[in-house]
Amino acid sequence: MNQKKIYAVSVVVGIIIGGVVIFFATRGGKTPSSLPTPAPSSVTVDAAAFASWVEVAPDSRLFTARFPAAPDLSVGKVPIKDTDLSLIQEMHVAKDEQDNAYFAVTFVYPQPFDRDDPQKVLKTVLDGMVAALPGAKLTDSSTADYQGGPALEFVIEDAKGLITQGKLFFREQVLYQVMVTYEEGSLEDSAYLYFLESFQPAT
Repeated sequence: MNQKKIYAVSVVVGIIIGGVVIFFATRGGKTPSSLPTPAPSSVTVDAAAFASWVEVAPDSRLFTARFPAAPDLSVGKVPIKDTDLSLIQEMHVAKDEQDNAYFAVTFVYPQPFDRDDPQKVLKTVLDGMVAALPGAKLTDSSTADYQGGPALEFVIEDAKGLITQGKLFFREQVLYQVMVTYEEGSLEDSAYLYFLESFQPAT
């Protein structure tokens, strides 16, 4: 298993850790402080440059998106310890010519998320992601409005310099992670933005 695949599995495990914490942590705890709002992007995306990308609409109907190639799909059922509940995880991943990996990951939870405090939910999941990677550090994070709802943008760098950048957000009981894993200098801003702009969650 190559380094990017190992990294991706660790990040997914981190989402599970963070997500399970959401269900068993005290809801009335202290809310994390608000993160800064990012400045608008100055990158212009030329859609014609990505005409060869593949449009994906999974059977689960949880989203549509465009990938640089037909993605690989993995689906799993993740039991929640000491309960009879499970999460349904679906991961789509495709690589471009520079070996950058584009991920769309969904987790369907047994019950809807707490919509009264979306930042707390997303921050808990992000903390789980970072904690799952030994030596990793969160180099940037900020709140954002994404596809009509609150989201958390993040950049994580591991001990070997591999970078994962993307967004976390949820709709009802579905947690979404849209991200790209890459080595510094290998990812064009326009490709990253096109991928995120193409992603449409289920409404």
